Amino acid sequence: MALNESQKQYLVDIHSAVEKRLSSRRFFHVKGVVDTAQKFAKRYGVDEFSAIAAAYLHDWDKEHSNEELIELVKEYKLGDFSESELKEYYPLLHAWTGAFSALKEFPELPTSVFVAISKHTTAAKDMSNLDKIIYCADMLEPSRGVKSLDKIAAKSKKLTLDELYFTCFKHSMKYLLKHDKQIYPPSIDIWNELIRERNADCKQKR
Repeated sequence: MALNESQKQYLVDIHSAVEKRLSSRRFFHVKGVVDTAQKFAKRYGVDEFSAIAAAYLHDWDKEHSNEELIELVKEYKLGDFSESELKEYYPLLHAWTGAFSALKEFPELPTSVFVAISKHTTAAKDMSNLDKIIYCADMLEPSRGVKSLDKIAAKSKKLTLDELYFTCFKHSMKYLLKHDKQIYPPSIDIWNELIRERNADCKQKR
C-alpha cells in the first residue's frame, strides 16, 4: 500500500530525529536498512509505513555506552540479568532498550514497529513478517560490504520471506560459531524450532 501524505510527513520527522541522534556513519547504515526494508515490504506485501519506521528506529539506542544501556535495561525492567550477563549481552541490549526509548519519542506508531525493533538482533520464535523484514534488512543492507551477505541479498528475489529469514539467521549462527562468539541461549531454541519447521515442511511435500 502506498504511503499517504501524513505518513510521509511523519517519516520525514523520524528521519530528522534519527539523523540528529546518531553519528553520520551510523545514520548511513540506517538509511541502507530503510531502503532495504522498504524494498522487502513491497516484495512481500508488508505494511510499508511500519517497515520504514522500524528501519529508521532500529538503532535508536545503538550509540549509548555500555553503562547507559545497562541502566536503561534496569529502568525498563527488561529481565532479571546479573551484571556479568548484561556485559556479555552488550551487543544485543540496544535492540531491547531502543524499542522502549523509541516508544517514548514516537508513541503514535503501531506497537508492531517497536516489537520489530526489539527483535532485530536476537530474533525470536514468534517472528511476524515485519519482524523478519527488519531482521533481514539490518543484515543485508549494502553498506556492510560483506561478500557472504551480498550473495544472500543477490538471491533474495528468488526466496520467500521465510526462506530469506532462515538464510539470514543461519548466517548469523555460522558467524558466531566461526569466530568463537558466545551465543545468546534463546537463539539456540530459535534455531532448533526453525529446523523442526523445515523438516515438517519437507515431510509434507513428499
